Amino acid sequence: MSKDELGRLYWTYVAAMGDFRQEPYETLFESHLSDDAIDTVTKWIVARGREYYDTILEVPELMPRLADVEQLPKGDVPDPLVEILKVYRELHGGSPEFPENDEYLF
Repeated sequence: MSKDELGRLYWTYVAAMGDFRQEPYETLFESHLSDDAIDTVTKWIVARGREYYDTILEVPELMPRLADVEQLPKGDVPDPLVEILKVYRELHGGSPEFPENDEYLF
């Protein structure tokens, strides 16, 4: 992937996670959850792929609970955002710049 494509992938992932930080989705998170816990759930939703992401967008009540996500076998599954950033830094150094337009790859 080019520098621009890898940066766009990173910011697309961040933006997709952010979709669940607004109404009506954010009111569905358990009230005691920290920002890190909410990130765990939103990363998991996005990592499941476009079809699952779209399903949750269309039917917010299907949003998984943190306990559901944490009970899944993790093995050595890395954090997707960390891995994208690691590859970006190895290939291009620094951090991806926010794209000039909002055309996401996702």
